[in-house]
Amino acid sequence: MRWAVVEGRHGAVHIASLSREQKGLKCDCVCPACGGQLQAVNAGRQQDYHSKPNSLGQFFRHHTGTQREGCLSAAARIAALELLVKHDELDLPAPAVQSTRNGLSGDTYTAGVTGKPYQARIVSRHWIDGQAATLTLDDGRTVLVHMHTTSGFSADANWDAVVTIRVSDPDVAGWPPEQILQQVRLDPDFTCWQRHWHLDELQSEADAAAEQLAIKAGDAMPADLRYEGELPPASESVLHWVVKKLLVAAGRIRVPEYSCQVEDEHDPQQFSRVAKVPAAMLELRDIRVENRLPGLVPDIICIARDSSGKREEFELLVEVAVTHKVDEKKLQKIREHGLACLELNATTFKVGGRVRVGDLSLEVVADTDNKRWLFHPQLTIEIAKTRAALKDEIRQAQLAHQEQLDRAFWLRSRPVDELREHYLLTVELPPGTITVDGREWGEMDFSQALAESGWPSATDEIFAGDRSMVRCIASIKASAGGSRIDMAQAFEQFNRYLLQPPHQSFVTLVCIAFKVYAPRLTASQRSRLDRANEGIIAKVKDHQRTFARPTKHDQFIAFLFPEMADSLTKPFGTREEVDLQIGLARVREQKRREQRRATELLQEEERRKREEQAALDSRIAAACRFNWVPPLGFTRDAEQILGLPEVKSLVSLNGRNSVDASSRIRSACQARADGVKLEIWFRAQRLEDATAVSALVTLLRAAWLMAEDTSRARR
Repeated sequence: MRWAVVEGRHGAVHIASLSREQKGLKCDCVCPACGGQLQAVNAGRQQDYHSKPNSLGQFFRHHTGTQREGCLSAAARIAALELLVKHDELDLPAPAVQSTRNGLSGDTYTAGVTGKPYQARIVSRHWIDGQAATLTLDDGRTVLVHMHTTSGFSADANWDAVVTIRVSDPDVAGWPPEQILQQVRLDPDFTCWQRHWHLDELQSEADAAAEQLAIKAGDAMPADLRYEGELPPASESVLHWVVKKLLVAAGRIRVPEYSCQVEDEHDPQQFSRVAKVPAAMLELRDIRVENRLPGLVPDIICIARDSSGKREEFELLVEVAVTHKVDEKKLQKIREHGLACLELNATTFKVGGRVRVGDLSLEVVADTDNKRWLFHPQLTIEIAKTRAALKDEIRQAQLAHQEQLDRAFWLRSRPVDELREHYLLTVELPPGTITVDGREWGEMDFSQALAESGWPSATDEIFAGDRSMVRCIASIKASAGGSRIDMAQAFEQFNRYLLQPPHQSFVTLVCIAFKVYAPRLTASQRSRLDRANEGIIAKVKDHQRTFARPTKHDQFIAFLFPEMADSLTKPFGTREEVDLQIGLARVREQKRREQRRATELLQEEERRKREEQAALDSRIAAACRFNWVPPLGFTRDAEQILGLPEVKSLVSLNGRNSVDASSRIRSACQARADGVKLEIWFRAQRLEDATAVSALVTLLRAAWLMAEDTSRARR
């Protein structure tokens, strides 16, 4: 913070204006916001001091407590006011005002007027408080200058102008004086006028400019919209009167659609139409208010014309409903006169309270939600037209329905062979219709009839339309019979079948047709056909389902083309045959996998046994490095050995494991006596694994028949 207030004085002081003797608390400065005592840090220091490393700049700091953002904001405002007041000249921005007018349609028109910037010399100044001052200019005018946050200065006070300085950025408290003065003098966004001796004049100019914009747009309110005299008691409300005057002044009104549902009394859901007079913007002329008719006094009667020019002029009554709507008695009189009548319901206006006339005119002229037709003779005419059209529509529908029944009856009465012949005629290239029994028939008629006669394949998508396989086969047959059919078209269709599902699955039907009917082909066509056949056969033999044919349509094709029946009974190329071969191949592959797995398991078992036997042999060889211990003392006799306590314990333990240890000790003693080598005897025991070898070694050592492995013990 580089700005502060000298205690007991108005105005602000900058830290750079203090001498060295005013450093610290000797500056006698306080914070303009909290009033706290301030210290002047580095006051009066020379410029070269601040260029030294780690040196502080010049600023004010609170002697006690901490500086807050409010302190910075207050210092910024007081600094700006101080510099402006003490400057010899006052440069103030140009005053600007805006004015907005609402047109008859509700659109807004805005105009702005800007005055001239003002410059004058200050001849005297007077401080009001720490954040406001008055300046007397050289032309005698008095200007009040105060801060944006200051309150309590009445705009009615005896000042020629009031200018506000907006200082909302606390960082301004650290600006040098030149920067603050430049902003205050030159930046219009930094200052604003609250009162100016030219504002009334500028406001009048802006009002006139906005009004002129509405006039140029043809959207201005008429100047003569005023009521002369007093309203008769209980005659009408002011709103009622204003609405009528607005409508007269506007000379136009947007009206809603007027419609009526016209239905057949026997079948209203199927036969129904809407008779209507469409919504429109009506232009009004010869407008008369409260003009009396025989037995009727409408609010407004005029001549109306659709602005689009689509309808002739007609006489229009307008009733404005504020407190009372048109009753049935008055409506009956309106109908008797045969005049169109529109009700404008002012109680549904979307505006209320204190509103601009432009807002009200928008409700009266442009909004259709508050309007409804009470009667319109044109709607009666439209209803009559709609009834006639609906009657004709019903008659045409009845004729069409009867024709449909007659056609269905004729198709059901035809033999299936006749239906087949008619069907084949309709699918010949190019497709068309045939005339039978005085009626025109198409492919769909006979395909549907065949489906109802027990041939559902007739309505399948591959037999319908321009890409029908039946059409292609019929062309091949006709060509073979001498008919002048362009085979290029058939081949083009055949090529499409080869590329696009679902026709790929049934393309063999066309291949069979080429084989059965053998039409005359060019060398190029024959080559293309042979290549296609080879590719199809290769994929079928490879058990691929791309060209494998489901047989669901075979009987229908045989019915249409009996010459193809024998070929269609052959299983090769059918989906069932390919699936069967795929299944058999899977079974064979599964058997091969099972056999391969069984062989692998057997080989694995044999390998494991060999490894176990090798390990067992190695263990026995290691255990039998030495021969029998020579018989000494009690070890000469097997029975004496069996009497040893340790041997008894081992015999008992082996017995629980179903091993006859005593017999083995007797056998070992006998083998030693007979001179049989230890390893030979050991292998004769047919031990199963290394655990059995270890147990027998332990038993023989306990019986003093086998020596300890001293070399292993030493290791």
